[in-house]
Amino acid sequence: MVTSDSSTSNQVIKTNDNIISNRQNKFYPNYAKQRNSNIGMSNINMHYSANNSKPSYFTIFHQNIRGIFHKVDELLYSIAPISPQVLCLTEHHLREDELKTMKFTPYTLGAHFCRQSYKHGGVSIYVSSNIQFYPIDLKNFNKERDLEICALKIDLSPTYLIIVCIYRSPNGDFKYFINQLEVILNNIYIKEE
Repeated sequence: MVTSDSSTSNQVIKTNDNIISNRQNKFYPNYAKQRNSNIGMSNINMHYSANNSKPSYFTIFHQNIRGIFHKVDELLYSIAPISPQVLCLTEHHLREDELKTMKFTPYTLGAHFCRQSYKHGGVSIYVSSNIQFYPIDLKNFNKERDLEICALKIDLSPTYLIIVCIYRSPNGDFKYFINQLEVILNNIYIKEE
């Protein structure tokens, strides 16, 4: 029901805020405490080890975004409580020139694949600006709809992580996907030994 009564509108807003708060509390139990504290957005989940040089844990966030163009602010707001070091996005729906000009402060575009022939699709990995990474070249394995993939290596001295972001359209060739994925994983494993 639409009404011009401001008290009703305020009630609806409060109800929506409560729904959002309840969802955030369910998935992020410490969100309410963090939201009411004076902790800055970038400090929420960054706990440092005794030597104060590296984070003591690492958070990777994945989202099938189904078109990022008008969702950047919403995405950044929704991940603020968990402050992940890496964002993996599938189905970003952007061309390469659009993706490279997209701003995700405080993240840097680390690796990506964009479709050229078909609409939609695409994968990308964004890394927190203070983390050293090295893109892994998988361009020869990409086949629109069947296998869209990008990867990078993150330096967490004395160890490292390989992060792979993959998308396959429901209409894609599943056999091609599985065969190529096995080849890719074996290649990455052999190179890193």
